Amino acid sequence: MWSLVTADAKCDVSGEVGDRVPIDLGYPYTKAEDELVWKRSTVTIIKQKKGKLVTGKEGDVEDNGSLVLHNVTMEQKGEYSAEVFNSGGKQVYSVTKNLCVREKVSKPGKPSFTCSDFSVKLTCSAQGTSSDIVWLKNNKETKKTGTALILKLTEITAADEFSCSISNKIRSAQSDAVKVSCPERKLFGLDMYIMIAILAGGGGLFLILVGVLVFCCFRRYSVLLFPVTPFVTAHTAVTPLR
Repeated sequence: MWSLVTADAKCDVSGEVGDRVPIDLGYPYTKAEDELVWKRSTVTIIKQKKGKLVTGKEGDVEDNGSLVLHNVTMEQKGEYSAEVFNSGGKQVYSVTKNLCVREKVSKPGKPSFTCSDFSVKLTCSAQGTSSDIVWLKNNKETKKTGTALILKLTEITAADEFSCSISNKIRSAQSDAVKVSCPERKLFGLDMYIMIAILAGGGGLFLILVGVLVFCCFRRYSVLLFPVTPFVTAHTAVTPLR
């Protein structure tokens, strides 16, 4: 007997809600001679003997013995098994397959974003709990996943575009891209993120020199406004004793 058992497989066959899903028999079935039985769990849903359908509906089984599920629903996921018997009634083949049904993927809306002092948070508007979300930067996939993406403002430029993609293991849908635009922030009259980059790159000495120059200028300005009056010491003549 030729046997193939795949009960341990997570998803032998996959489909989205509403799809037409064929479950392949995987055996050279002879419709005019053999007997075919398809079961869902322990319930017989198809029984065909020498080409005559005993149990089930026309269109639910193909000429090659494959089972067909029309307009599949989440309730139809699970284990399906098939048996083939020859004209003498001997079982010559059996197979068990697991069907996974997933929610349809809808195109997510354009990501929204909120700015903070040093970072930006992007949020992907996605529907469906069974979907995986991946973020794209300039239309190239990143390793970032999940509904939210947080980036440092020093990591992005004005030209960068961000989008998110949702997948249900069968197909995927990608959102429109968005450009991040956050208000400029100043520090000592300079762009804050330039100052952060200077500090991160070892520019601390430069800031110290700037601080010293500012202090010297302030001190000079203070001296001009408030000149110091010289202190004169009076000398008293002392008459020597005779």
